[in-house]
Amino acid sequence: MKLTFSTTDFEERRSQAKERKMEQILYDQVVAPVVKFMASHITKHLGYVFCSTKHVTGMKDKLKDLVDTSTEVIEHKNRNETNDKEIPARVEAW
Repeated sequence: MKLTFSTTDFEERRSQAKERKMEQILYDQVVAPVVKFMASHITKHLGYVFCSTKHVTGMKDKLKDLVDTSTEVIEHKNRNETNDKEIPARVEAW
């Protein structure tokens, strides 16, 4: 059994090998460094998103506490006005 290869088969395989080599070079020289660079920045910014979300949640909790305290102070002030009691000057700022 004799295998015969035509020159067109040889040229086609050679061309395919060159294309694969060029694709590998393109990947190694361009794509891989860009992906590595972008991955580090994306990871960093995702960290900012999660951290800022945590801080925003904390600030919302503190704002709720402040609003509750403000409501209590205003109600206390109104009771004191009704009962003709003295209201400290710093309470008026609320």
